[in-house]
Amino acid sequence: MRLGRFILAWGKDWLGLMSGIASVALFFWATLWPPSQAQAKQLLLVVSAICFVIGSYRIWVKENQRWRDLTEKTPVEAIDDLMSELKGLEDWYAGDNKTDSQRLKRFTDKALGKLRHQAPFAVHRFKTALNEPLVHRQSFFPHRNRTVEELAAWRSDKERERCWSMASACLNVLNNVRGECMSKMSRQ
Repeated sequence: MRLGRFILAWGKDWLGLMSGIASVALFFWATLWPPSQAQAKQLLLVVSAICFVIGSYRIWVKENQRWRDLTEKTPVEAIDDLMSELKGLEDWYAGDNKTDSQRLKRFTDKALGKLRHQAPFAVHRFKTALNEPLVHRQSFFPHRNRTVEELAAWRSDKERERCWSMASACLNVLNNVRGECMSKMSRQ
């Protein structure tokens, strides 16, 4: 049954390929430099093999795109995954661990890639949150049960505070983007 569907799809695409550039090129070649019988036979074998490979590839591309459309995450699911990972980073930077700004850099690179694919309208806002975190975050300090002295000690690591601020701002932006994606989905 599947082989029959493949042959049918391949036949439809074969007609499209043969009515395109291959038929025009062969027409001019046969008209301007008529081939001998041996040349024509060899050319026919080569062209049919090339068209078979290209036709099969084009069918695979269409089927692969259909499969991706059915199995990829929705924008909300992708943003939920990003928010979950970023919440872990925000908590890590809010703690007293040694700062590793590369973790945030790796995350933001990955997040920008996913946003470009799932929610391109949000890329600029996400980048703005990275560059201007004070504007986008919801609080000035992590919500922890710290004394003033403990908070001062935490703030003494300026890189940690900067990373926490960026993570917090990006989390806030992703939360807003998620809400927009949810409202778009409900309108569809």
